[in-house]
Amino acid sequence: MLAVWVTAVWLLEVADDALAAECAKARVEAVRTGLAAGGGVAVAVGLMLAFRRQRHAGLATALGELDAAVRSVLRAWPPGRPMGR
Repeated sequence: MLAVWVTAVWLLEVADDALAAECAKARVEAVRTGLAAGGGVAVAVGLMLAFRRQRHAGLATALGELDAAVRSVLRAWPPGRPMGR
């Protein structure tokens, strides 16, 4: 939302300096560009969240496999025998 607002305000100020005949056209283009900038920011945030979710799922899977391997070794180890020797 901030990107839309900042871009639109900046471009609307530029559009106000245009000639009267082109002022309306410039204002429409300013709003359109502001919305496009907001859409780009939203897509970037969505990609960042998807990347974080994918990474978290990968780490959770790897840690789960490691935990399963450690448990299988501990189950196979004879009771009463020290593990360091």
